[in-house]
Amino acid sequence: MKAKLIKENNQYNLYVDNEIIASTYPYQNHKLLSKQNCDEIFGVVDVEKLFNEVDETIDFNEFCFTSFKLGFNKAMELNKDKVFTLEDIKKAIQFGWDDEGMMAKEISDKYGFDASEYHSENIIPFIQSLQQPTEIEVEIVTLMDCHDDKTYLSTDEEVEMCTNTGIPALDSKGCLILKKI
Repeated sequence: MKAKLIKENNQYNLYVDNEIIASTYPYQNHKLLSKQNCDEIFGVVDVEKLFNEVDETIDFNEFCFTSFKLGFNKAMELNKDKVFTLEDIKKAIQFGWDDEGMMAKEISDKYGFDASEYHSENIIPFIQSLQQPTEIEVEIVTLMDCHDDKTYLSTDEEVEMCTNTGIPALDSKGCLILKKI
């Protein structure tokens, strides 16, 4: 089942047909989402996980140097596709010009950016909106019923001769499992 995962402040909400069906915040009558699963879909980096990948058998000075080098290289790797295009810069300049004479609703409509709380001295949210998506199309992983009496997830490779049950798959904590489309 296709859905929209939307990041709102510090939580994620899953929408189907413009209605929230699940969230990382425990709403009444909604399924739960795993913040970790949602973070992975949005590309949020787990710094602690990266830290634990460092070899612990090296001495302190070497550890500091190695950690710095690994951290720097990882940051470069993670940001390699986060460059502003010429089109992004043109939009930002136009946005700045438009802000001087346009109303907040006009800016919101033109740029798809909530300008209701916008002030000229704070263009950072707009620039971030160019690079950081706030919504991503996802699929809710469902259970598959197969002829071998086993149950598979709809993302498994070996589900050719299986029937989709339509029942959402849950992780070990009872949260819906989502997959980026």
